[in-house]
Formats: sequence, C-alpha cells, structure tokens
Amino acid sequence: MGGAGFVATCALVLCALLAHEAHVGGTTRAEVIAATFAFIGPLFLYVFTLAPTVTLEDSGEFIVAAHHLGVAHPSGYPLWCLVAHPFTWLPWGTIAERVHLSSAVFGAASVWMTYLVAMRLVRDWRAALVGALGLGASAVLWSQSVVAEVYSLNAFLSVLLLYLGMRWRDDRRARWLYGLAFTLGAGLTNHPLIALIGLPLFAWLLWVDARAVLRVRVLAVGALLFMLGLSIYAYLPLRASAVPPLNVGNPATLEATLAHIARDVYSGGNEAARTSGGPWDGALHCVDAWVGTGRALGWPLALLGLFGLGCFPRERCDALWLTVAIALAATFVLNGLMSAPHRPLWVYLHRVYYIPVHEMVALWIAVAAAHLFRVADRGGRGRAVATAGAFAVLVLATVWTSYPSAHRQDDRMGRQLALDLLDSAPRNGGFVPFTDDVLYPVMYARWVEGLRPDVELLSRQYGWDGGRYSVALIGDPVNDQLREDLPGLRNLVSIPRGIVYVLVSPEVASRESYASFVPLPNPPREIDFDRVEDDWFVDGVRARYAAYHARLGAKFVATGDRERGLVELDRAEALDPGDAHVEVLLAKIYRDLKIRSERQRPLLEAALENYDQRLDPHSRRYYAVQRDEISDLLSGLPAKDRDQGLESAGGA
Repeated sequence: MGGAGFVATCALVLCALLAHEAHVGGTTRAEVIAATFAFIGPLFLYVFTLAPTVTLEDSGEFIVAAHHLGVAHPSGYPLWCLVAHPFTWLPWGTIAERVHLSSAVFGAASVWMTYLVAMRLVRDWRAALVGALGLGASAVLWSQSVVAEVYSLNAFLSVLLLYLGMRWRDDRRARWLYGLAFTLGAGLTNHPLIALIGLPLFAWLLWVDARAVLRVRVLAVGALLFMLGLSIYAYLPLRASAVPPLNVGNPATLEATLAHIARDVYSGGNEAARTSGGPWDGALHCVDAWVGTGRALGWPLALLGLFGLGCFPRERCDALWLTVAIALAATFVLNGLMSAPHRPLWVYLHRVYYIPVHEMVALWIAVAAAHLFRVADRGGRGRAVATAGAFAVLVLATVWTSYPSAHRQDDRMGRQLALDLLDSAPRNGGFVPFTDDVLYPVMYARWVEGLRPDVELLSRQYGWDGGRYSVALIGDPVNDQLREDLPGLRNLVSIPRGIVYVLVSPEVASRESYASFVPLPNPPREIDFDRVEDDWFVDGVRARYAAYHARLGAKFVATGDRERGLVELDRAEALDPGDAHVEVLLAKIYRDLKIRSERQRPLLEAALENYDQRLDPHSRRYYAVQRDEISDLLSGLPAKDRDQGLESAGGA
C-alpha cells in the first residue's frame, strides 16, 4: 500500500476528529489526544495487518460487489456497497486492498465511537481509552477490520446508535433522536442484526423519558428519517436493473427485492437445515458467545468488564441496564431466532454476530478502569502511573493473543486458491456456482483482476451471458441430493481434474481410472497453510489440496512410480484437517491399489467420527460421501479389520 495515500487518509480523518472536538467529552489537550489516538491507533494496527489480496469466506464476493456496485447475497448489504465503493477509487494498492481498507476505517471508527460513549459514562479519558483500545485489540473485530466484510461497519453503526442515545439522555435535544432514527434505518440496510441494538435502545428511551419520545412531532419526523435511511434498499432494484457482473437473486422487481431483503432463500426448501438446531443447540451457542467474548478481549480484560458491572455510577444505572439488555439480546434473542445446530461451522460463523456484545463489555471495562483509577489517584501520582501501566500491559497482551488469528498481512491463500482453480479449468470452461470457497475466489479473479476471461460462472447471477462453454466444472463431487435439487445435473457425474471436477456423462466417467487423473500444470500453490491460523474455511481449503495430493499419489502408483506416489499420499494425510471425504478417498486408494492396508481401518473410523461430529445437516446434504457409504466400507474390510472397525465406530 502506498505510503502517501495512507498518510493522506490519516490526515483527512484527523481533521474530522479535531473538528468534532466539542463532542469528545471535554476540551483538554489530553482528551483531544486520547480521542485522536482511539482512532489512529487501531487504524495503524489494522492497516499494517491488512490482507494484501482476496481472502476466504465472503471476501471475493464483497470485493466484486464494491468494485462493480453489484448485488451481494441476501440481504444485499446496499449501505456497505455504497460506502465501500469510493475506496476503490483510491490511487494506490490493489482493488482488494482498497476495499479491505474500508473495513479498517470502519473498525477504527468503531473503537473511536466506543471511546466517546465511554467518556459519556465515566468522564475519564484514561479509562475510556482502556475500554476502547481493548475492543480495538479484540480478535474478532480486528479480524473483520482487515478483510472485505460488513461487520466492522455494523460495529460502528451499533455503537453510534448508543452514542446518539447517550447524547439525547444528557440534553434531551430531539436532533439526537432524529439522528438515531436515520442511523437505525440505514443500519438495517447494512445488516439486519442491528435491530437487536435498536429494540433495547428504543425501550430504554421510553424508560428515560417516554413523554419526550412519544411527542407527535418527534414520532413523525423520526419515522420519516427512519424510512429515509431504509430507502437505501432502493439500491437493490436500481443496480439489479443495470445488470452488474454480480447480481445475486436479480431483485429487479418489488417482489424479488422484498424476498432478497427477507433472506427468503435461507429460510425454506433446500436451505431449511440452516435452522435445524434445538433449544440445547441455542444454549450452547450462547455459552460460546460469552466464552468467545472472553477469548476475543483477553480474559483479564473481560473479567475486569464483569467487575465493571458493579461499578456503574448511580446516576448512570440506566446505561448499565441498557448495555446489559443489548448484550443479552445479541446472545439469547439472536440464538433463539437463528436456531442453528451447534457444529463447528456455525460456531465459527456466529463469532462475528457477537461483536455488539464485545462493545458492551468494552464499556464495562471502561467503567471498571475508571473506578480503579479513582482509587489509584487517591494514592498519589506514582500509583496512578502504575495503574495506567498495568492497563497498558493488559491491552498489549490482548494485541499479542489476538494477532495470530486476526492478522492477514501474509494471507494470499484466497488468491492462490483462485489461481489453482483457474489452472484446473480447461479452455472455455464453465463453473457451476456452488461452494463458496470455489465460487468467490474465481469470481474475484474473473471480475476484478480480469484473469482467464474464457472461464465463465454458469449463472446470470455471476455475470454469465449465456455464451458457449466447452465443459462444465464444479467444486466438489456431485452426489444424489445435488442431482435431485439441480435437474441439469441429473444425468451427469463428476470426475476429478486438478482441484476441481469435470461434469461428464456416466459413460465417460466409467472409462476413468487413477492413471487418467489430470494434475495441475504447475505445483499447487499451498504455501500459506503454515502462515495462517486454521479455521473452518482454511480447513476446507486444506481438504481440497489433501484430496488433490491423494489423487496425484494414486496416479503415480498406478503408473509405476510408487516412490513418488507414496510421498504424495503422505502429503495428503499430513494436510487432512479431519475431513471425512479425504479419509474415505485415501482408504479407497489404499484398497484399490493394494497398499497400506493397515491404514484403511483407522482412516474409515476417523471418517465416521468426523462425519458425525463436524458436519451438521446443512453441510451433509451435498457432501461428497454419506454416512452409509462409510459404514459399508467398514463392513467390507477383511474379517479381522471389519470387526475391530465396527466395534470402534459403535463406541464413537
């Protein structure tokens, strides 16, 4: 990233901060410096750990959406698209870096706004800075502030709502209510989760002064401004009508727009398994929310936040109940509504939903720090300095523990995956869009970097104009459920090529063998596995490359190069993150090629256990292998291995 561009951005933001000095909570030099550092400090942290290119998860889709003003997956996120798009005009860095920078700015703004709210609560810039910087160093907000995602903007809007409410509480000026109404409406166009902030906040406003809130003029103007903010959703039909490269759901009509906003695609039909969890699953997710908050902020700071619950000033007890209500709504109410199964995928995905909880705990930390500073001040300057030093150590400790999972400055895995996916595609190939870890990197490479213009994504949602293609490709093997749900695939089967699969007729597939596997033309680009922390999506990429090495090893063994084949098979087992499909594939290869017979049973046992523990109903529908197939393979082992394997599987 160009240094001049970064300095210019910081200078502009600093000017805005100084212009807003009157709202910081004081006019002393120390307060101005603290408020400035509450923004500049996190911004430097995020910029210097910013992802240099596309990453996994939704990054590729969001970069395309921001760059081309497209329509992203439901609910469309129009506000994010509109505010991220101007960052693509910056004259430095790649398009991906520029969009990632928008998240860094929103993340730093969240920390700054948390400082302002904390100042309203405690009137102590030292304590407010401790709480704000603790949030800035937290692993989850940091992780979302270095990639193209909507959650750092959502974090900023969430705490902005709280700030506006606090300003109204202090002076009862209606303009703060009007700002709150507009921000809530606009925030809903970024992410519907902000409603879990708005509802407790509205109840709190009524508690503080119902008469002032329920005035006819206030309600009328507030409703108009709320609808004005909500009108940003008009972006969806306007941009859909312009047919951008990314146009998910094509919400060009009112009916389609409303369905897109309501996320109807996720609530019925094939997606119904997304909400297959029960009350016990919800309870476990709530536990994860609070345990995850402790891990994200660092346990010392998080426990300090719990102490802060008992330190709220008596005149601010209403703010205590407001922050507690928001934290509870963002955990118990949220998980009651989602009803997701408690599996690794959903635990990982839900972590970003709890950022508002982290913000509330950061405010509790500020209250606790203010109490401890008051105690220290009574002991003299030396004790106050020592207390400040102790808090600085706690914040730096959170930075230290968050860094491994949050930083992305060396993360090129998404782009490397995109290049290997494109290298796997023959000329004029067409991808059937299905799995996100294939779809979004290819989308980014195709529509942002302009690579492989001969390769298409075979859906008008992703820019396909109906042109001809030579062969259809898909990211994972086609199973019976996918054939049933997608009629166009009912007479096709998948055969591996590189790290993707070619869709062919059963007659063509019957002639395939291990020896006919087509490897990548270059060595696979898998160098980043040792540079990034494993998570659910990294595990998916590891599994994809593990399957590739397994097939390459089988090809070498089948064609007589046993030594090279065993090296590749060892690499496959080393890369395997506990993926049932990879373990079944390796067991089949060992069976068919009559090698390593002693490895078949432990691999199939591991596959059965991983299938039961790691996969939820949503993931199982289109998974490459099913439980019955694994059980049948175990039953087909030689008598001694079969009995031992089935006994072990039954115990698992």
